[in-house]
Amino acid sequence: MKKYDLGDVCVLGCGMTGKAVAEYLSPMVGERVHQLTLYTGSGEADAVLLDRLKKAGAKVVRGDKVTGHYDLCVASPGIPCWSEFYRNAVECSDEFISEPELAYRENSRKWIGVTGTSGKTTVVSILNSILRRAGVGAVPAGNEWYPIVSDEAARNNDEWMIAELSHSQLINAPTLHPRVAIITNVSEDHQDWHRSMDSYANAKEHIFDNLQKDDLAIVCSDDIYCRRILKHLIDAGKKVCVIGHADCGRDCAAFVENDRLIVRQDGVRHELLRSQELQLPGECNRIDALAAAAAAVFLGVKDEDINAQLRAFKPFSHRNVYCGEVNGIQFVDNAKSGNPAKAEAAVRMYRPGELVLIAGGRDAGMDVTDFAMTVAKTCTGAVIFGPVGERYANAFREAAKHEGSVLKAIAQADTLEEAFRISVKMASP
Repeated sequence: MKKYDLGDVCVLGCGMTGKAVAEYLSPMVGERVHQLTLYTGSGEADAVLLDRLKKAGAKVVRGDKVTGHYDLCVASPGIPCWSEFYRNAVECSDEFISEPELAYRENSRKWIGVTGTSGKTTVVSILNSILRRAGVGAVPAGNEWYPIVSDEAARNNDEWMIAELSHSQLINAPTLHPRVAIITNVSEDHQDWHRSMDSYANAKEHIFDNLQKDDLAIVCSDDIYCRRILKHLIDAGKKVCVIGHADCGRDCAAFVENDRLIVRQDGVRHELLRSQELQLPGECNRIDALAAAAAAVFLGVKDEDINAQLRAFKPFSHRNVYCGEVNGIQFVDNAKSGNPAKAEAAVRMYRPGELVLIAGGRDAGMDVTDFAMTVAKTCTGAVIFGPVGERYANAFREAAKHEGSVLKAIAQADTLEEAFRISVKMASP
């Protein structure tokens, strides 16, 4: 691509993303970048990095009060849109973009975008491993990975960028155009950032804004927000592959039929491996595998390469990882479930009456009604620790009153260690 003049650039925030953007741009100071200014925000800043940036000609401002005028501002995803820091920067900047948008402008070739409340990292990882097995170059980046600009600088033109994209990055990415765009699901999350579910869902939908007729949208149809997004895409005439547990009948679809993963691309049926061959447990992981497989089929990967890598793929740390058995009790680590929707999806993987749950952490104020009902129908015991304790315990007790509940024991603890000891006493072989 022809490299364009960036002018005076402001980088907002000094977390992982802000650091990566500043380091990417600092060699351009005096050339494509006239002046580079990094606002560190109110948190701790890496003194060694700041010194290095200053030596490269960048200006470092400690604090979160943005002043002056900038041709371009690149924002870190963790800064809420309602904060004064964010608003000051918008007012002082001609253009306000996210880090993936900057990376895309630097090299727009061969992009795949993945978003969703949960499952993003799993889909990116599965798809990356499938492409690599098939001899197709790929670079996974964004969100749970390294910032995209860090990998973009070294990416070859024949490699696919598989970008894991968050809600806050997508609302400031006006030209971002992936050839394949995937949304896994939309459930309650980040309400402290968006203040409403509609705003959060709309942010996720931006991943499809620039799709053309030769591109592919992959959408799971399991939740109300994704079904709404799906209707918008179909009404707009976009090419859509619908992911679901059953066949929706469309020419492009991915589903499970007689325990076998099926991808139908433009009416051509690809019969893949049986779901029991996957090392990833649970329905939500089958959906993630289908999304990755559908993208791989669209990109021309052979069925045998897709099957081989799906069989070999193992779950990540803290995502329903089997930890062993003691005294007939099996232990599973699912600490990655950072909100009620993710935790509910994990609990659904188990049969009623075989699970004791430990849950805890900070309270983001999200609705736990559905989560509590699933816990009551599945878990014989639940131990809650930390700030969420009283509210979650009350929700679980209320849910346990309903017909079909198997939840017999509910306890609270101050620490994870104490919660663990209580849960072991609740459990049986």
